[in-house]
Amino acid sequence: MTSASHVPAPLLNARERFMGRHFDLDGTAQPPSDSLPPPRVVVVGGSIGGCCAAIALAAAGCDVQVHERTPGELPSQGAGLVIQPDMAAFLHHYGVCAAEDVAVSSSGRQYVDRDNAVVGGDDTPQLFSAWDVLHRALKAQVPAAWYHAGSAVERVDECERGGVRVVLSDGQTLDAELLVGADGCAAPLADAPSETYEKE
Repeated sequence: MTSASHVPAPLLNARERFMGRHFDLDGTAQPPSDSLPPPRVVVVGGSIGGCCAAIALAAAGCDVQVHERTPGELPSQGAGLVIQPDMAAFLHHYGVCAAEDVAVSSSGRQYVDRDNAVVGGDDTPQLFSAWDVLHRALKAQVPAAWYHAGSAVERVDECERGGVRVVLSDGQTLDAELLVGADGCAAPLADAPSETYEKE
């Protein structure tokens, strides 16, 4: 079986090509400038997607802050995951871990019917992991000073000169050049009004 840490990763390669270039407003590629401050990025959501975004953007030279509305540690999702080639390459490329360290390997699978008779299968090797295991490995790569638990984003406004202004639940405001929406869905509160997002 080929090591999952060295499998081709077209999405990761595309990200490298894009992040390695700076584009002017008219789309013209410009060389990076050492005189400009690092772009400020607010990542909304600290789950797997949010941690991946923070790790990659920080490696590209951005000033990243992650705001996760859930206080403390995120609760277990109880979900099984297949480590796809791009995730395996991401873990290796950014020094998070080897994919084999957070997964168990399988050389194939079988399909059985309700009578336990084998009715099919394949020999495709895969790496299987769990949400909790993968999230812990990714979050460990995000410095604590970047990750703000219990910090919900209440509103995002566009700024006249570009970028966004992010309003947090505690009234704090943040200005950023880029906003990454990596927030998942939350179960509605039992006592929440039915028309929470009524338009004024």
